[in-house]
Amino acid sequence: SLGANDMAFQEYLNDLINNSKIEIFLENIEKLTLESFEETGDELCGEEKLIVRLYTTSTCKVCGTSVEIFEDSIKGFGNIDAAHWVLDKGDDLLTLKEEKAVPKDDVALFKKYSPDKLVPTIVAACKYKRVGVLDDAEEFRNILKNLAGG
Repeated sequence: SLGANDMAFQEYLNDLINNSKIEIFLENIEKLTLESFEETGDELCGEEKLIVRLYTTSTCKVCGTSVEIFEDSIKGFGNIDAAHWVLDKGDDLLTLKEEKAVPKDDVALFKKYSPDKLVPTIVAACKYKRVGVLDDAEEFRNILKNLAGG
């Protein structure tokens, strides 16, 4: 059983807890450090799932690393709508079927975030983009974790 001092201390703690005001200071939250990605300044895109896209072409000689990192990194994220569009083939390599054309929405995303139409281009929920070879798996995974809320 608790002694008088222990009970008084517990009452003191309960009083502190019940009357505390919790404030979160944004400057104390770990910020996402970007090295090769850029913040777009746009709102998150995707209604139910975050849209994450990789755009390449079949003739892109430097896209292999980007493809490998992209495909490895998206595994395990259930709340994303991922696609890897090979633009000149019109095929999403993340599906088993062979598509014949890139949907208009995805063409518009590619043109918006890569106005010079350069590949590889990665778009992460319209908040982050990378035009050029994706070679930092940790940075991309951190972006996905940040977007997914964890």
